[in-house]
Amino acid sequence: MQSAGRGRWFFAAGGVLAGALAAGRVAAQGAAQPSRVALLLVGTRATESVTVDVFRDTMARLGHVEGRNLVLDLREADGRFERYPALLAEALGERPKVIVIRGSEAVHAAMKATRSVPIVAISPAIAARGPRYVE
Repeated sequence: MQSAGRGRWFFAAGGVLAGALAAGRVAAQGAAQPSRVALLLVGTRATESVTVDVFRDTMARLGHVEGRNLVLDLREADGRFERYPALLAEALGERPKVIVIRGSEAVHAAMKATRSVPIVAISPAIAARGPRYVE
């Protein structure tokens, strides 16, 4: 079951992500292509089902609906942090507008993998550290 705090956090992160997607659409001058978001999961789709469901619901509430104007590219680390670089390389090959991740290890791997694609971390623990990750 989802806690109220988790839902509020996802909504806040979703707002940041929605802004990044809107900026990308404006830059693309109204292209009809849906925005691609890479979502890197710490576990698997089964173990992270709440995370994925809350993310999809939050994005839909913000006007970004999978299959209509959003492509959600899920990558599963299956709890193996050493997989992050390869998963990020695969995801970046699909040219996402934004990378969404959870966990400090994922943040560091994403920062090493790209300097051009925005990274949104969906974790209260990471948010508490503040702009330490911002370059």
